[in-house]
Amino acid sequence: MKRRLHALRVGVTILALLSSIAGAVASGTHTVRKGDTLWGIAKRFQVNIDDIKRANGVSSNKPLPIGIELQIPKAEDSPSQEEGWASKIELQKKAVARFGARLARRLAERRRTAAEQGRAAPEVVRTALAYRGARYRRGGTGARGFDCSGFTRYIYAKSAGIRLPHCSAAQASCGRPVARSEMRPGDLVFFHTRRRGISHVGLYIGGNRFIHASTPKRGVLVSSLNERYYAARFRGARRVAAPH
Repeated sequence: MKRRLHALRVGVTILALLSSIAGAVASGTHTVRKGDTLWGIAKRFQVNIDDIKRANGVSSNKPLPIGIELQIPKAEDSPSQEEGWASKIELQKKAVARFGARLARRLAERRRTAAEQGRAAPEVVRTALAYRGARYRRGGTGARGFDCSGFTRYIYAKSAGIRLPHCSAAQASCGRPVARSEMRPGDLVFFHTRRRGISHVGLYIGGNRFIHASTPKRGVLVSSLNERYYAARFRGARRVAAPH
């Protein structure tokens, strides 16, 4: 009798477990518990981890909050190439709702910059980024320090064998003008900062960002063309060599 009752209890427990698992799969949701990871959840439900991240706007770089309910897409529901744009738009909406429009734009901008640099960064950009943090030195054109036009002159000579004049206004006459919407990494960007006309130059690296020898206190650094100071003083871009 005891054996029969034990067997019955085991059977009921197994059926309950199977029912709960089936229910979880059928409902397409999972409540995060302590110790859960995206990788483990994806393995359990046999779906792509990227599909889970896209469906819920979560990141594998941060621990999952305990208690949240994740939507688990079916394996056959992975977005097609045609659906890719819709997924990106939805992610953008979630980013704006979570972080605010300004921060969401900055995050998207950084992702674009990283993608551009990783895919096809020209040699001038790779060389320029290697000198980030270098000293500012008035009149400087070498490794001991740079001023703005000395920096771009040095980088182009070192990486592309092109000798630019040591003057931002003179460099603004080199190459050909480029519309802001058509700028590519490696183009020169110009500003008026102290007087009328061109008085500052930097090197565009993609994602609305440029690297330049800024000030004696700040040295060589990366700045955004969207910063209020530079946006108000931007005076155009020129291409002195095709990026390659």
